[in-house]
Amino acid sequence: MQTSNHATLATHFLNSPNRPPIKQSTGAVQAFKRVTTECYIRDNWRAEFAWGKNDCLLFVSNFLIALGHPDYARDVRERYRSKEGAETMLRMMGFFSVAECVSSYLKPKPLKPVERGDVVMYSSNCLGIF
Repeated sequence: MQTSNHATLATHFLNSPNRPPIKQSTGAVQAFKRVTTECYIRDNWRAEFAWGKNDCLLFVSNFLIALGHPDYARDVRERYRSKEGAETMLRMMGFFSVAECVSSYLKPKPLKPVERGDVVMYSSNCLGIF
């Protein structure tokens, strides 16, 4: 029951247009990130994979938006419809892999300790959320 209340509170908080910034120095950041991660995955786990709409890059980008980050993928949304199109889009942006592209926007951190809600690279071209 308590988890459900937290999930509802986090969903309400995420949808609030006047959401205040969360101070990075507090333990609330990790709690917010954990609850947001659980809500996001719960709400999106059945979404079908679709290049340019719901692929690994956009799935993670949408998650980062829920955490309050800017839309890093705004320039590529729905501009490709296949693996080849995604690769072409990356090359047009000056990148040769998803890993290179993501590293230009997000600061890589050491493998350990990985925390719930961290963006992870499963291979050089597959993103996910831990």
